[in-house]
Amino acid sequence: MCTCNHGSGSRVRRVFLGVCLVGASLTSPAFASDDDQVVFDVGPFTPLGVAGEIIGIGTEQGEVINARLDATYVTTETGSWSVNISFEGLPMGGSVQLSSESEGWTGAGTFSTSIETDALNGTLTTLSGLNFYSWFMTWSGGVSDSSSSVGVDLGTFVELKLTLTLEPCDNCPPWSDLGGGTEGSAGVPFLGGSGPLLGESETTLCLAQTPPGALVVVFASLSSTPVSVLGGTLHANPAPVQLVFTSDPKGHLDLAAPWPALPFGTNVWFQFAVQDRSVPDGITLSNGVLAAGF
Repeated sequence: MCTCNHGSGSRVRRVFLGVCLVGASLTSPAFASDDDQVVFDVGPFTPLGVAGEIIGIGTEQGEVINARLDATYVTTETGSWSVNISFEGLPMGGSVQLSSESEGWTGAGTFSTSIETDALNGTLTTLSGLNFYSWFMTWSGGVSDSSSSVGVDLGTFVELKLTLTLEPCDNCPPWSDLGGGTEGSAGVPFLGGSGPLLGESETTLCLAQTPPGALVVVFASLSSTPVSVLGGTLHANPAPVQLVFTSDPKGHLDLAAPWPALPFGTNVWFQFAVQDRSVPDGITLSNGVLAAGF
């Protein structure tokens, strides 16, 4: 399987939408991503009321292999108090939770923790019918003495962020592997697609398992009438768009570009034909890939 190359360096996408359902002081919430991490950064954050929820959205995709919650809470409350935070609702299922009681936080001071967990491991991807996914941060707590202030407006999280470590995920939804490839000297050429199908968002097609320096023809189609050819199946047919490239010395080809502003619901089929002198017809097919706009 190939690994799509998402480029070098880091990038930040402010595609976070924060909706506070119960009062909160929230400063510059951000959704940030680089080549191998996604960060849901909610700090600085002052929880108000006895409970509440913040809803965020994101579009980054990948296979989550680790999650870490970093938090630093500052309070001047000298009595007994509690505060609880939970990140949940992500497509992977599971949640990451922080409890001041479990951490042994009490009285006035500055309290910090870093919680690592595999509870969120799984595929982070957009949901069926949508080009984004949702996540939630909830909070609750208060003070034990009812004569004192009620709620969780006791202090501020100067740091509160969830960091997900990702591995690339080829053909995660809304991308689908349709098969249909044919055997060549390096195996069946493997085509992978990644990225959200949002206008101007980066998407990548990556090809592996081709002869070094092979000529490669990219077929792209807005409809699919599969046809048997070369011992396989051409899914990207008819293909009004055909572009020619050359694979690198390792037999790989990565094509990254902004996704065009297509109407919602537009599907695009991709497939590669690869020059391979080891087979009778001199050409092999990659698997077909569907970018489903739902």
